[in-house]
Amino acid sequence: MFNIYNLIVQEITMKQFFLFFIFLSLSFPTYSQTKMMMNKSNVTTDSLLLSEIKSIKSSVTPARYGNKFTGGFYGANWADTRDNFVNGVLYVSGLSSSDTYSSASTAADSVISQMSTLLGSNSVRMPINEPTVSNYWNTYTGAIDKALSKGKVILCYWATSGGKPANMTNFWNMWTTVVNKYDTNSNCYFEPVNEPYGYSDADLCNLYYSWITKYTSVPQNRVILDGSGTAQNVSAVGGDSRLSSCLLAVHDYSFNVSSPYINEASWSNHIAVYVGSYSSRTICTEWGYPCSPGSKNGISYSYIDYSPGLTSNYFYYYARGIATQLNSWGMGSFYWPGLRDGDWYSMTQKSGSGSNISLSIPNASALINLKRSWGMTTSVERFSTDLPTHFNLEQNYPNPFNPSTTISFSLPSKSFVSLKVFDTLGREVSTVISEELSAGTYSRQWTGADLPSGVYLYRLQAGSFTETRKLVLLK
Repeated sequence: MFNIYNLIVQEITMKQFFLFFIFLSLSFPTYSQTKMMMNKSNVTTDSLLLSEIKSIKSSVTPARYGNKFTGGFYGANWADTRDNFVNGVLYVSGLSSSDTYSSASTAADSVISQMSTLLGSNSVRMPINEPTVSNYWNTYTGAIDKALSKGKVILCYWATSGGKPANMTNFWNMWTTVVNKYDTNSNCYFEPVNEPYGYSDADLCNLYYSWITKYTSVPQNRVILDGSGTAQNVSAVGGDSRLSSCLLAVHDYSFNVSSPYINEASWSNHIAVYVGSYSSRTICTEWGYPCSPGSKNGISYSYIDYSPGLTSNYFYYYARGIATQLNSWGMGSFYWPGLRDGDWYSMTQKSGSGSNISLSIPNASALINLKRSWGMTTSVERFSTDLPTHFNLEQNYPNPFNPSTTISFSLPSKSFVSLKVFDTLGREVSTVISEELSAGTYSRQWTGADLPSGVYLYRLQAGSFTETRKLVLLK
């Protein structure tokens, strides 16, 4: 039991630890008690499930709890049409120089609400710079305030050029204005410098340390520090003990890569190298791929269908591989861009203005990868075209979870699949899948929102194959 407690302390909060301790003592009756209760309840189950219930008491070893620090960010970047490195006031798509506080609030209401509906997002990353805070602040705060009323907001500084502020006095004055307004808002997060490639690793860490010691009113777990370079060396910042209470940020794109990266695994490994051993503190604040026709490196692309098996270009493998790794970590992320007029990577397209802004999805297959990265895929999704050689039921992830988790399995041949969830008394509580599926590897999200906390069993039956595993719902 010491090993179990040690693991729990490392991976979940103290409140969750005590809840789980209660479940260990209350949720696992002895086999004889289980049998008596089942007889009393007239519950019918098979010997395999009974065997699983009997063995749970001695074998519970919770897997990684997911990412308790960053996993709750389902975000999108709201960007300036000219990109956020503009030399001057930033106008995110849908805002203009003629806006007022009220009209900016109205536009933000339209944009944020529709991104939430269309994408499933609960967070937005918004740019700031010195001219915007000096000359447009009274208007721009209308959009920021509205966004904060709807979810989490990251306010991130973009330097015009060179990967660092041109004038440090102006930089600090800007941040003082921003912090004084939003330091007490628990939905507001602060990202001191986007892609700080103008600094050495040591100078960057010193800048970050100056920021957190200057603005002590901001809790450090609401400060997000980009990795060095173009936010691709997380370890350079994560390893500084002075910054250990802050969150970290990584960016990963398909730009400027020398290797071919022609499969999902290579892209998963690509971002894993950037993050190093700091996945539990890291948010991917930028990643993205084409959603509309465009060109790169002299090659023109039409709409890309990201459905499995329909294409094989590196954009497809990038989108699938990064989504898979983010989901595996349980890492929060912000798609680039959720909305940026004229950008072929933009997940949404805008028409109209003000209260008449309307957003649409130009490429539904592209959205699937974003949702999959957040663990939001609700249908049975075949996520690999490689045919498995044997039946397999994976451990659900995350586990423990609240309220949703993903269950994956493999079929070497076409089979009628039954995937069900049972409580520890053997009572069926949910039918997750009951249909015929072709050979392949699949995932399905399951939610226990309407169930009490506790240990449950999930069982896959496909032809003559049967396997049962345990999962822990921890509210």
